[in-house]
Amino acid sequence: MHKLKNIFRISIFRMTGMMFFLTINASPINALDWNDKNWGKSGCPKTILGSWVSRSSEESLMIEANRLIFQAIDEDQQFYSYKQSISSEKNKHIEIILSSKNSTDENKRYLKIRPHIAQSITHEEKTQVKTATCLIKVFQFENQKDAKLNKYMSWDIYKRK
Repeated sequence: MHKLKNIFRISIFRMTGMMFFLTINASPINALDWNDKNWGKSGCPKTILGSWVSRSSEESLMIEANRLIFQAIDEDQQFYSYKQSISSEKNKHIEIILSSKNSTDENKRYLKIRPHIAQSITHEEKTQVKTATCLIKVFQFENQKDAKLNKYMSWDIYKRK
């Protein structure tokens, strides 16, 4: 029984040490809106147009004027069109209703996209250097009603390619 208590204490000590290590090395992440001063100060793009890759690198996203292309690993590209403005000037999210351009898929996709910054702090010769990675968080909804209620079915974080 005494041996079991020692093993338990060692395990708790290891878990506490691991949690402390993870806390010290974590990067803070800020969820922003498009007009947040940190987004602009970090040199992040003023538009979502361009090529983005998911942090898991399993999916890429190309956003063009009136067209969006999804590409998952080992799958064909999925082409979508949208009609609404994707201006980011006034809103926290950019909302996009996508219509499929693929002949086999007649479903619509409902997306909300918002800015996301990951900041890392490195220590270089007695100074702290903050660097920011400009990311977007893409929420996917089953229908327009769920999008209005923010009941997303999935989300992913993308970085600029």
